[in-house]
Amino acid sequence: MNSFYFTEESKEKREQRVTLRTLFFGGLLVVSSLYVTIPLLNALMATYKIQPLHSGWSSSIFSFCYAVGLIFFGLLSVKVQRYHLFLVCFIGMTFITPFISLSPNYVLFLIFRGIQGFIAASFAPNALGFALEWFPVEKKVLAIAWINTGFLLAGIIGPFISSSVLNLWNWQAVFIVFGILYFLMLIFIFYHLPKTSNHQIQVENQNIILQMKELLAKKHIYLCYWITATLLFSYVSFSTFIDPFLKEQAFTPTTIFNLKLVGMIGVFFTLASNFLIKLYGKQLVLRSGLLIAIFSICILAFLGSKWLIGIAIILFIGGISVSIPANIALIHEWGGKHKNLAITCYTVILFIGASIAPVFSIYLIEKVTISVGMIVLSAILLSSFTSSLFIRPRTSSKQLKKRDKI
Repeated sequence: MNSFYFTEESKEKREQRVTLRTLFFGGLLVVSSLYVTIPLLNALMATYKIQPLHSGWSSSIFSFCYAVGLIFFGLLSVKVQRYHLFLVCFIGMTFITPFISLSPNYVLFLIFRGIQGFIAASFAPNALGFALEWFPVEKKVLAIAWINTGFLLAGIIGPFISSSVLNLWNWQAVFIVFGILYFLMLIFIFYHLPKTSNHQIQVENQNIILQMKELLAKKHIYLCYWITATLLFSYVSFSTFIDPFLKEQAFTPTTIFNLKLVGMIGVFFTLASNFLIKLYGKQLVLRSGLLIAIFSICILAFLGSKWLIGIAIILFIGGISVSIPANIALIHEWGGKHKNLAITCYTVILFIGASIAPVFSIYLIEKVTISVGMIVLSAILLSSFTSSLFIRPRTSSKQLKKRDKI
């Protein structure tokens, strides 16, 4: 009898590990598509005979369609089986991505990139909703942390794969390689991702507008959503600032690359968020993460030591990385019976912030100094920290423990 229970428990844990890895690598691959054109701008200008400003549209059109797709798929994800939506995502990405390499002109290239961005948007809200529904209570925050780690790592892994393939072959091969990766991910999801779950939350059959009205009646949700808008916004803005900032410090290209690579250590701080939240609570982890991010920006703005800059980059990324799961956990808690809709809104707001960030950052770089831009960024995060001071738990710790046992 004991052997039977041990086997069943081991099988469940194996399934959780495989599912966690699937969501991590799926998020890493899908969000990488946002960044793949960064190393390709010169190649695109040479191929299509376009101006530098126009080459930036390859990312802008993706971001715009991604934001539109988040709204569409976010609402759809609470109405259809998540497994099927994962399949739709990777089938779509497998087919559209190689077609980008076949674009005979830049207009068609942008159209394909827009379609790719729209399809890619189906992953994030679906993955976060799946994690909160399928994983047991004690694993929810850890699952969210792994998914967000994939999202954040995409910012360096995506351009790295893209530039490596570009150096070996050409820019067209980049999209063919990613198409193959999406196909392999599709096969893995088809055979390994759970189709049904005992943890599935039933979706209410009431009007979506009524659900939204009830959700937004809670003032704490507004505070959480403001923090949401600033988190990935700050991360992308910081990533935009950091290159010209390090060049201003007269660092060599090798040193700049190494500092950015070392900084990615901070991404893995998110994996400790589950432990930290259990130990200190969601609010304290969120506030601490925001304070660490603010403090690290101040170091960068006023100090120029290479070692201090490296530490500051790690601390900033680490602060944002632990803040995201804590904020999601608060939104999930305050969402009440509308948890799915609350997470959908969170995902839309999070990535809209990320889409606006490059425009904001480039404007500040052109109009003021980068140090002033850093200070503005810290002020935005300070407003989020102030908002976090007014967020309280929806239920007491004793009530939460009692509810988790049910």
